[in-house]
Amino acid sequence: MNERERIEALLNEGKINQEEAGILFEALRDLEDSEPGQDEPAQKRGEGAPASGSRPATPAELAWVKVGAKFGTLEVSVDPMLNEPAIEGEAKVERKGKDYEIQAKTITQRWPLGFIVGGNSPTVSVKLPSGYGLEVDAKAGTVIARGVPYLRGEVKAGTVVARDIGGIDMEIKAGTLDATLNLAQGQHRVFMKAGTANVRMLPGSDYRIKGEVLMGSLRGVGKHSFETGDPLRQTFNVLEGQGKADLRIDVKMGSLFLET
Repeated sequence: MNERERIEALLNEGKINQEEAGILFEALRDLEDSEPGQDEPAQKRGEGAPASGSRPATPAELAWVKVGAKFGTLEVSVDPMLNEPAIEGEAKVERKGKDYEIQAKTITQRWPLGFIVGGNSPTVSVKLPSGYGLEVDAKAGTVIARGVPYLRGEVKAGTVVARDIGGIDMEIKAGTLDATLNLAQGQHRVFMKAGTANVRMLPGSDYRIKGEVLMGSLRGVGKHSFETGDPLRQTFNVLEGQGKADLRIDVKMGSLFLET
């Protein structure tokens, strides 16, 4: 029995409803169509202002570097000595007020007769000053972010590695998320249609985590250890400290490993 037949069987047996089946079918289509080269409009979000004070910044208080890429690898880190973002690699940079938009260039390979045979983007490295969040719109490839105060955006197919992140609002249609989070306030979200999410909460975080894994596996270790074997719908609710940061994690088809 393949995954599509399994979803149909669950629906016929009454274990999931029509809406849930639709979500699973959509996630399965995203997983099947996750090859590079599928283009779609980039998401546009609001602009912000620089952060101030010693407390964690909210999205509205940050200026933003918005990066769009079709393929390749994006590496982002923070350098407090900078006054503006520093970019290495093939990319077009445009300043818009306090924000920056970066579009990674795609190198297209051609046969001698001019036929396009494929494209790829080299690695683009970005260093952010303090007070800048990172917004990503990636079609396929790898995103590596370290130490940014807030990470948001969408990856259609690929891998997101996020280290020491102060805030998150990410949607991954098909792929993998490997994140270590340091959350202290505000609203946060991880939404994965198909794939694997490994999330580790750093010491000192103050949070409540709620979420659901549908048609997959769920495991928690550390301060809040749990493991459930029912693959149909697994919900969880974790509290650490006063719950000042509110994180929602949803995996529609795949697995979640949560370390607290």
